[in-house]
Amino acid sequence: MVDPVSFGPARPLQGRKEPSVERRVASASPDKGGAVATPSLPKLVSLAAALASETPPVDTAKIAQIRNAIAMGSYRIDPEAIADAMVAYYGGRV
Repeated sequence: MVDPVSFGPARPLQGRKEPSVERRVASASPDKGGAVATPSLPKLVSLAAALASETPPVDTAKIAQIRNAIAMGSYRIDPEAIADAMVAYYGGRV
């Protein structure tokens, strides 16, 4: 089993709702003049605490699949694909 390696922005997992930061910073919407209102410091602190307490999305089914493949000896590492993904991510600036 060989899975492609990719780097870059995380994609949301299927079936899991990502937290809506937009709803939390609704007070940062443009006012009548088009300027963006800045949330108060206590609001920012509570938002930062809420975001820090959330766990990152984990695809437990994918982890189990990889563990099983390693245990069965069928997991193959493709160093060329890993290197290509790293070069693509860093844009040749390694």
